[in-house]
Amino acid sequence: MRRQPTLRFAPPYFDDAAYIEALAQGMREGLAALDFTGGYRRLFHGLPQFQIDKGDPYRTHCETTWRLLREAMG
Repeated sequence: MRRQPTLRFAPPYFDDAAYIEALAQGMREGLAALDFTGGYRRLFHGLPQFQIDKGDPYRTHCETTWRLLREAMG
């Protein structure tokens, strides 16, 4: 029993500036590689309703990340 692994948990980083910039850079590169010939560009990310109903903070984290990402991309 002396060799039990130590568990360490990283704090949420959904709003970390370095993370947002990495997402923005990846998004810029990904969008530049797509062949859009007009119209709207929309991206979606869905969550299961049962997860939302249970009050999981992931929804709020996603919404905050998306807002910060949109701001970073102008």
